[in-house]
Amino acid sequence: MELGKAYKLVSLIGILLIAASVEAKIYKCTDVNGKIKLQDRECSSTEQAEEFIPKKLKDKLSVVAGRGSKGLQFEKNRIQNAHFDQGLEFWKSEFNTQAFGWTNFDGHKSNGATVVQSVPPGNAQKQRLYEVTLSQCVKLDQGRRYRFAASFKAMGEYKSSHANRANLYWYQTEDCSSQGQFADYLEPEPNILRWQRIIHEDELRSLNAKAALIKIVQSRTAGNNQQALWDDIELSPTEMEVSTNTNLNVTDQHTLPIGQNYIENGDFKFNLKPWHHSGDTRWTSSEGANAPGAVRIAIYSDKGGLGAHNISQCINIGANKLFRAGAKAKVDPKSTQQGGGIFRLSWYEDVDCQGRSQAGFKDDRVKNIDGWQELSIDGLEVPPGAQSANVHITRGVNDSGLFAYFIDDVFFEAVTDKVKK
Repeated sequence: MELGKAYKLVSLIGILLIAASVEAKIYKCTDVNGKIKLQDRECSSTEQAEEFIPKKLKDKLSVVAGRGSKGLQFEKNRIQNAHFDQGLEFWKSEFNTQAFGWTNFDGHKSNGATVVQSVPPGNAQKQRLYEVTLSQCVKLDQGRRYRFAASFKAMGEYKSSHANRANLYWYQTEDCSSQGQFADYLEPEPNILRWQRIIHEDELRSLNAKAALIKIVQSRTAGNNQQALWDDIELSPTEMEVSTNTNLNVTDQHTLPIGQNYIENGDFKFNLKPWHHSGDTRWTSSEGANAPGAVRIAIYSDKGGLGAHNISQCINIGANKLFRAGAKAKVDPKSTQQGGGIFRLSWYEDVDCQGRSQAGFKDDRVKNIDGWQELSIDGLEVPPGAQSANVHITRGVNDSGLFAYFIDDVFFEAVTDKVKK
């Protein structure tokens, strides 16, 4: 170990030992997957309990040793120029650069802050750019969980609580160019004409994410032509990643032969068990692709386009590494409005769809055509560390009215490399 790193490690241990007499104990627990976590309660009966170390002074901060000294680099904000002391350096605004400015005297704690003021569209129905954005892509460190926070000050009244937001996305690419998934958003209280701090703790990093995108957003319609200030943007790790053997508990228990369907009740022969569902979702015996039995999923809106609710099933995948999925769909002729549905999946690091997830980044979509149609997704490669998958089907309606369709013969099966697409 290098002398500098060794000194930092010894120094940190010394600080923790000094605090032992005044801080609560925390317990080091190792689960069956070899993952380590520190908590302020005793380990469960299925976890291996080891020596405790003092709880860190800051509440809600969980420090977990990772590989080498990197596991000790916590509480470092990943955002560059987070206080806008360097103007808008490191921040990027496309197509709407005139909407964002900078002030060097009205910041929250320091002088700098960014100013956003969008112009309402002349015709909201014809304008494609409904919001203005300022964003920054940051590479992630060894963090597993993060604190996402920002300071905000309204300079006028807004039509909606959704007028101003800061969004967080996880990306599988270091430059945030592709394979991104939405994580969370910060939404300040509207019409409070003073600084407010919005903090979201425990943002769980998506599985295998390499970067994060922070996007400051103002709605052009709800923004009401009013200025707003953002400052002190934060994305700091609060729990560090752990060295793991990604396939420690993969057993034959969850591994099915090539070509065998992992989905339970994919033909909906008698009911919807064990599917999870929300919204207007019903079993019917009056429809079916090859035999009676199907699920009808519907969505209604009286205020324009809407997308909500899904039907899903979690699958423990075992040792197989390549899959394909499919289903059959039929638009209900009783629909009064056009719409659609998305057939896709997400991967999870633990069995039973627990822990961090990663979007599948592949899907197939229900089309507005007559009769039964095939939905298929090929070449589904299991990402590193994943042990389960959630197969889900969504629905949406294009405008005011009812859209419904039937689903049947859902399958998710392992394939060989020979049929990979």
